[in-house]
Amino acid sequence: MRNTEKNSMDWDRELWPGMFSEPDWLIEPDVSVIPSLIQPYIPTQSPNRLSSPSDVDARSRPYRQTPPLENIAVEAYKSGAYNKTYLVTVKADDFHTETSQHPQVYILRVTIPVDLWYKLESEISTMSYVREHTSIPVPLVYAYDTSCDNTLGFEWMLMEFIPGRKLSSRVRDDSMTLSQQKECIVTVAGWLYQLSRLRFDAVGSIFYDWDTGRYTIGRAEDIVFVRDQCVKYSGADISRGPFRCFRDYFQAIVNITRAYYTDPVNIEAAEELQRLIDAGDRKAYNAAWWRPDQLTGWLPSHCTAVEKVLAALFPKNCDRGNKEMETQLYHHDAHGGNIIVDEEGRPTALIDWENVMARPVEMIDPEPKVLYMTLVEWGHKSHEDVDEEHEED
Repeated sequence: MRNTEKNSMDWDRELWPGMFSEPDWLIEPDVSVIPSLIQPYIPTQSPNRLSSPSDVDARSRPYRQTPPLENIAVEAYKSGAYNKTYLVTVKADDFHTETSQHPQVYILRVTIPVDLWYKLESEISTMSYVREHTSIPVPLVYAYDTSCDNTLGFEWMLMEFIPGRKLSSRVRDDSMTLSQQKECIVTVAGWLYQLSRLRFDAVGSIFYDWDTGRYTIGRAEDIVFVRDQCVKYSGADISRGPFRCFRDYFQAIVNITRAYYTDPVNIEAAEELQRLIDAGDRKAYNAAWWRPDQLTGWLPSHCTAVEKVLAALFPKNCDRGNKEMETQLYHHDAHGGNIIVDEEGRPTALIDWENVMARPVEMIDPEPKVLYMTLVEWGHKSHEDVDEEHEED
């Protein structure tokens, strides 16, 4: 049975810890339909880097030559809360690209419809924009569908498989020297610098405008707005952008937070979790970051306090034509787990562009996660070990 947006997912409310639940896949993707789904879009030759999402429209640009279905093998690769990835191997017996007679490998990523169309469309548009305006190596997208109106019943995209390993794994098993790590970080720093030079005049996500053929800043696919029940909230006080001034953006975060913690569904879940904790349920105790009844009790009042601070910081209404508003594209997860390196330790790709958006320059972390997570948190080295090796090197 084909899935629809309404019956393919829900939010896991078991032992709600008060810190947002994860999506629950009610129906697993049917792997058997994948070969016929992607068959028309497997490239017959190595394509050039794409200049816009229109070059990978999975609904209107199939390739003329396609491999036989029996040559397409699909196996589960990795699975997360929001995505499931599959390794697609095309045998070279009867089909091969013009540049290689070896089996071709691709990644199919299936996305749970948390924010149908918007989330995946903005991710693909962002990847395309980055390829067009920087030299950052980003996985190439061959085809995609940002609807659930397909035989798989989920949003999906077929993209380039990047050989190599995650930087974090290489550091963890000590297969990279400190010099290699430093050279890698310097390269990644150059990538992030290029991102920082991509400036905009609004807070929001990048979307490709099919009518004009241009990129625009649209609604913000910030995790704050799309996690858990937040994606369903609407009303006059709920805005998702784009935001032309700081106060509107911060006020939107306050409003969505208040809506979440005053939601009757969440209040009931918090009360139930608190009852389990009071009864001595260890699993419930470990699941809760704070007392659930306190979260639903004092967080809404804290939202009111933050509003007063916003009023003091931004005493006047926002000027919609404020030309001093400046944002930059920011990859908030540029850590060792999202950097692919080759056998020599050279970085070959920056992955995971979900929820990457243009944010206020003042909110950008000046110290990228990769700087510390690579050397310490992702490995077995202490801060002292890193300092000592640095002195020896």
